[in-house]
Amino acid sequence: MGTKFTDFGKIVILLLIQVGGLGIATYGAVFTSVLTGRLSLKNRAVIRDSFAHFGVTNFRTLLFEIVLFTFLVELLGALLLFIFIPEGGFFTALLHPVAAFCNTGFSFYPDSFIYIFQSATARTTGFNTIDLTLFSSSTLFIMIILMFIGASPGSCGGGIKTSTLAVLLAFIKDRSLGREVVFLSKRTIP
Repeated sequence: MGTKFTDFGKIVILLLIQVGGLGIATYGAVFTSVLTGRLSLKNRAVIRDSFAHFGVTNFRTLLFEIVLFTFLVELLGALLLFIFIPEGGFFTALLHPVAAFCNTGFSFYPDSFIYIFQSATARTTGFNTIDLTLFSSSTLFIMIILMFIGASPGSCGGGIKTSTLAVLLAFIKDRSLGREVVFLSKRTIP
C-alpha cells in the first residue's frame, strides 16, 4: 500500500475505509436524518438493534455523536502522528488513524509498523509490527487464534468476539460436567 498507490488512490482507499468502518447503515441513517429531518422506521430499527443495550431514545443525537467521536479520535491520532512522525506529512498521518480506528490493518508505509504493538493488533487493527515471515509456526498459530477471537463486542474489531469465546468456554465446561444448562456469571444462557 505504501509504494503502489498515488495520492488519489490513497484518498479513495481512505474514504472506502471510513465508509466501511462506520458502516453504510450508519451513514445512510445520518444522511437521511440530515436531509429529511427525521429517521425512517427502518433506520430506527437498525439503530435500535445495534444500540439497544445503551437505552437509546434520541437516535439522531446518537448518530451525530458516533460520527463526531469517530472523526475527533481519528483527527487526534493524526495530529499526534504528525507531531511525532512528521516526515510523511499530515495526509499520511491522517491515513493511519482512520485505518486503525476502522480495523483495516492497512498501512501506507512500505514496511508497515515494524516497531509498536503486535499482540494487540492481531485482535484489532491487523497492522504488522514485525516481519511475519520471521515468526515460528507456533507463534503464527497463536496469532491466528487471537485473530479468530478478535475484539470485544463494543468495538468494531473483527473475530467471533471475546464474549462469544466466554460463552463457548462456559458451554464446554458445563457440558463436560454433564449439565444441560450453561451457566456464566451465575446466569443461564439458552
